[in-house]
Amino acid sequence: MERKGILIKDNDMAVTLSEPAAAGDMVVYEKAGQKYCLPVKESIPCYHKAACRDIRNGELVYKYGQVIGRAVEDIPAGYLIHTHNLKSVCLAPMPEKDGD
Repeated sequence: MERKGILIKDNDMAVTLSEPAAAGDMVVYEKAGQKYCLPVKESIPCYHKAACRDIRNGELVYKYGQVIGRAVEDIPAGYLIHTHNLKSVCLAPMPEKDGD
């Protein structure tokens, strides 16, 4: 079955699914004006992320043009990106609020 995916920036590695997908489904998304089809390798819930390319262990992962974490294991294309294979990272300190 064909499912819709959302990719915002060309350097994104994570496609957000607009509906749940099962292993064997195809996620269709656009990148740089071209249509791509990503075969899903495992069940992925609605609004969760699928790797749109192979991601190596230790590599920074981008979604919406921003770093969302670092892979803690290899994540092949079509697999779920979530807390079991991604560690959050902070690349810059948060600005302090007045009065804190």
